[in-house]
Amino acid sequence: SVERPRAITELAKSNEKLANKQVEIAGKNTTITDEKERVIHELGNLAKEFERSKERLEAVELNEANGQQLRQQQELLPDCRAISRRIAMRAQEQDDVIYEWYDLTDRHSAIKDADVEQRVAKILEDVPAAQRVGAEQEVRELLDDELKIFNSTIKTYDTYVRRLTELTAEEDKLRSTAGDYANLITEHVLWIRSTSLPRLADLKPAAEAVAWTMDPANWQAALTALWTKSGSSPLAMVLFGVVLVFSLYMHRRLRNRLRAIGEHAAKRTSTDFWPSLEAAWITLLMSLPWPLILGFVGWWMDSPLNEVEFVRSLSVSLQFTALCLLLLELVRHLCRSGGLADAHFNWPQSCLQQVRRHVRWLIWSCLPLVIWLTGLEIQNVEKLWSSSLGRALFVAVMLLAAFALYRMLLSRQSPFRQLLMNNSETNAPRLFAIWSPLVTALPVLLALLAIVGYYYTAQQLSLRLLQTVGLVLTLLVVGGLTRRWILVNRRRLAREQAKQKRSQAAALAAANTASDEAPAISAAEFVEDSVDLVALGEQTSKLVLTGLVAAGLVSAWFVWGEMLPALSYFGHGHIFSNAKNALTWGQLLRFLLVLVVTYIAVRNLPALMEFAVLQRLPLDGGSRYAITSISRYVLVALGIGMAYSSLGFDGTSIQWLVAAMGVGLGFGLQEIFANFVSGIILLFERPIRVGDIVTLGEKTGVVSRIRMRATTIIDADRKEYIVPNKDLITERLLNWTLSDSTNRIEIKVGVAYGSDTELACRLLKDAANDHPLILKEPDPIATFDGFGASTLDFTLRCFLPNMEKRLQTIHELNTAINRKFAAAKLEMAYPQTDVYVKSWPERWRQPGVRAGTNGHVNGNGAGERMDAQHS
Repeated sequence: SVERPRAITELAKSNEKLANKQVEIAGKNTTITDEKERVIHELGNLAKEFERSKERLEAVELNEANGQQLRQQQELLPDCRAISRRIAMRAQEQDDVIYEWYDLTDRHSAIKDADVEQRVAKILEDVPAAQRVGAEQEVRELLDDELKIFNSTIKTYDTYVRRLTELTAEEDKLRSTAGDYANLITEHVLWIRSTSLPRLADLKPAAEAVAWTMDPANWQAALTALWTKSGSSPLAMVLFGVVLVFSLYMHRRLRNRLRAIGEHAAKRTSTDFWPSLEAAWITLLMSLPWPLILGFVGWWMDSPLNEVEFVRSLSVSLQFTALCLLLLELVRHLCRSGGLADAHFNWPQSCLQQVRRHVRWLIWSCLPLVIWLTGLEIQNVEKLWSSSLGRALFVAVMLLAAFALYRMLLSRQSPFRQLLMNNSETNAPRLFAIWSPLVTALPVLLALLAIVGYYYTAQQLSLRLLQTVGLVLTLLVVGGLTRRWILVNRRRLAREQAKQKRSQAAALAAANTASDEAPAISAAEFVEDSVDLVALGEQTSKLVLTGLVAAGLVSAWFVWGEMLPALSYFGHGHIFSNAKNALTWGQLLRFLLVLVVTYIAVRNLPALMEFAVLQRLPLDGGSRYAITSISRYVLVALGIGMAYSSLGFDGTSIQWLVAAMGVGLGFGLQEIFANFVSGIILLFERPIRVGDIVTLGEKTGVVSRIRMRATTIIDADRKEYIVPNKDLITERLLNWTLSDSTNRIEIKVGVAYGSDTELACRLLKDAANDHPLILKEPDPIATFDGFGASTLDFTLRCFLPNMEKRLQTIHELNTAINRKFAAAKLEMAYPQTDVYVKSWPERWRQPGVRAGTNGHVNGNGAGERMDAQHS
């Protein structure tokens, strides 16, 4: 047989590979089509059930039958998160398929545009001449097949991409419908009784539940499941036993290590943060053993092949109780004497001891009831057991929790009460008097809900309250660790500053004793700018508190987000309604909530932005003020718009109001509107900024505030001038510090005729150069301005870097000039007046009045000279 040429073989393999890819995509097309049909069928059934439930809820009042139907349907709803994961995975697959589709299209276009004869000739180059006749026919057939396979494969890819898109659209509809249905169920199911009031008839199912729980056969099945699972996986069981024994063995050492770390951290000289992290890790390790045992036993006995309902219920209840035990153990070990909360967080030891004592009591009294209660809720044998014995156990657990909270918070011996109520310097007593009864009453309220028949509602609320307790505990630990980090860093900075001051003091002493002839060096020459530790700690604490509050709100949303639709049930009631509009309680509540949130945001968010962001940017005070003011205006505008929208109105319904406001602004409110626009211009154009020194007319002062209507200027007398913004825009304004705060001082001096003018100029310049605040560039200038009536006039011109000490500098320069001129014996001239007397008063003819020489008579010595001419 003749061997097939390599080029022809590669072409045949390429066609075969492309054909196999087409078959693969065709198979996926079939799978996607079946999946699409299933989703469409499920969506149709779900939509029909959704509509029936809405009609049933609208036609019939809320009752137990509706509640039971809604709870059953809630368990059958599709998992929206699973659908979202499938959509996300399919989107990635769709991107890959589209890329392959484009690649095939490009290759197909290249093949269609290529010359067939050239391709045939290129392939036959390596074929012997004797075989070319038969090979040419085969090559042409393969090229023709290649083009056909490309056409069909591209069509298959096109169909696959289209069906992927259609399936994604249908699944998105299914997710949306399931979400709406879940919101409808949550909105109504919590307000529907899940069971009736307690009756004597409940004693029979309760006794049956007790018998089922205590049945030795059930416990024998549980032990058998454990033994069977251990026999099938002995290595895992042995490994767990080794880990358990090791953790119990290390428990005492961990306690000793925690106490030693606490003693070191409690010292005021401790500057290490790592021991606090180590203490947190040790606290977690010490809390793990018993919850780990409980959870492992529950997980180990569970198996898909297990058909005994008691074993399945016991498995789930043990795993849930292990989580509750872990939370309580964390609290107990956190409050240990010398532990994390005591030695590192500096929480009151008396409060920690009481919390630890009651938590230990709750573990032994409540957790067995929780195991029993959860097992009855999980079982599928008899639902009456949950509403009889299960409800009684739930009420008992809630009352025990309420009793523990009462003993910790409200009893007269409570250290929390004594500590907070005696703190009269803060609002702690008032806040404690509000929240402590509310916290204590929550378990009682849940118990009452369960008793009156809202057992399902009480269960859902208790689960989320338990998650909230875990969230609060996490935030407290994170906040405590953060405050500890701030404290040790403040101590470290204080220590460094103390060392620096000691070294400076030593250098000062050495400099002052080095030479008796050298002038003493003052300590002020060694003082450097130091960190304000108090301000730094306060700022960091505020930032940490803000971060914790934000994290708590976000986490609380994930915990309570599913319960929020239930609140909208009461919002459907109408306050008033007419043919066009209707106002519901929900809209009013949203309106008030938006206003409150807007008020809080306007009051706090600009300050938070200033503290957290703007101070760390290279911006001056005026720029930061402009940004915070504009952000405040934006928040007000957004808040008003959202509040208006929350009432159910749209923009078209207030067109008349906008038109009326336009007319009012054009006539009656034009001055207010002009001042408002001028204020916006001031903030954006910034001809003046907060802190600038300005002169408007005859008033000079510092800009302190730029408001919506007017700007406040404080003068040197601490008087506040309220200037309309329009005047600042339209009138002439002198800004001393707009682009450069450098300013010039002019000091005019007059000396007597005959003085040395060059010496006077030199003394003036020396006085300026000797002053530490006078700038050397530009250089001070002293000029001889001219000849006055009685003086030789000089002017000293020099520059200051800012306006802060302008008056003080002028005073000091005048004093220095006077001192220098007096030392140089340069006479400060004063004005002189010549008075000509034509006749002597009679009293001047008396003896004792002496005529001056040259006809002059001396006056009273006040600097005047009288030339007398006696007639």
